[in-house]
Amino acid sequence: MKTKVFVSVLFLLPLFILAQNLLDMPEGISYDYEGNRFFVSCWDGHNVIAITDEGVQSVFANYLSHCANNLIYNDVLYVTYGNHVKGFALVDGSEVFSIYLSGAQDADGLAVANDGFLYVLTHNAKIFKINIAEVSSELFVNGGIGSFPQDMIYDEPHDRLLVCSYQSNCSIYGVNLPDGDVSIVANTTLNNLDGLTVDGDGNYYIASWGTNSVYRFDSEFIDPPELVSSGHNGPSGIEINIEDNLLYVSNFYTDIIDMVSLPSSSTDQGSLMKPSIKLHKNFPNPFNPETTIYFSTTELIENTEISIYNLRGQKVKQFSELRNQTSVIWDGKDKNAKQVSSGIYFFRLKSGEQSHTRKMILMK
Repeated sequence: MKTKVFVSVLFLLPLFILAQNLLDMPEGISYDYEGNRFFVSCWDGHNVIAITDEGVQSVFANYLSHCANNLIYNDVLYVTYGNHVKGFALVDGSEVFSIYLSGAQDADGLAVANDGFLYVLTHNAKIFKINIAEVSSELFVNGGIGSFPQDMIYDEPHDRLLVCSYQSNCSIYGVNLPDGDVSIVANTTLNNLDGLTVDGDGNYYIASWGTNSVYRFDSEFIDPPELVSSGHNGPSGIEINIEDNLLYVSNFYTDIIDMVSLPSSSTDQGSLMKPSIKLHKNFPNPFNPETTIYFSTTELIENTEISIYNLRGQKVKQFSELRNQTSVIWDGKDKNAKQVSSGIYFFRLKSGEQSHTRKMILMK
């Protein structure tokens, strides 16, 4: 039997005492690593609020009626509201994208797949496929993904979209790409599911209004879900800060963002014994075209590997079975030897039961 995960919940409420709390029924949430801030969509406030790591709030985008979800992609924050999707430049908040989805009812979850298309989920069980460059859309899925679907995430290893819905005993649905075939990935006894996110190890996290809790599924949805955190109040949007190993949870009814400190690995933390291993900064950083990742250890440990992730939590490269070496060189290419785009990436060292994560920047 797996050990249940115990985590502590840290509330941002004390920070709001210093200034007005701008959150009003917070929904979707995304973390901006370059700006060290996160964006929260507010259903009743009709705004997107930017919150720094220190808790300072400001309005990033407004006049978005029933603002539901948001997603960062290529330095643009895409936001769903009503039948619309708008995009705002991270650098200054200017509007750079807008599209109306005919036949949609309350656009909500967003995902970007490896094909470069933006997929948008709506409450009337439809998924729209958007060509960002051409500012065009098409109906991709019509029904079969549960009643009142809420959120969606891209499952890169299986090249599919994962969907959860606000219903009893909710199933997790998979939508294969590029054909759009729908299947049930997992049946659950969880009720009223909302937010979806993924960590650096490929585990999926789901928020349940039925128990006001967040649960974790393994990457293949084989084992029963593990309880990660509880005591929330209408957990709507969830997001993981991979660098700091933090889970953010927006509370729809209390206008508070909870920060949950996650364990560094899924194993019992009491078992983390020496030998110790340390992950150093990469050099150069920023880099182009390649960088060296360094690590050190007090004793040779088996099953040591370094994995590289993009901002969406997708693994783009892995260096396995690192024995008798203390560094690896990454040339900015993914597992298919394809050059990746400029931006922020994370490299995670995992050795035995220990794991450490750092950030690096590829700048072309």
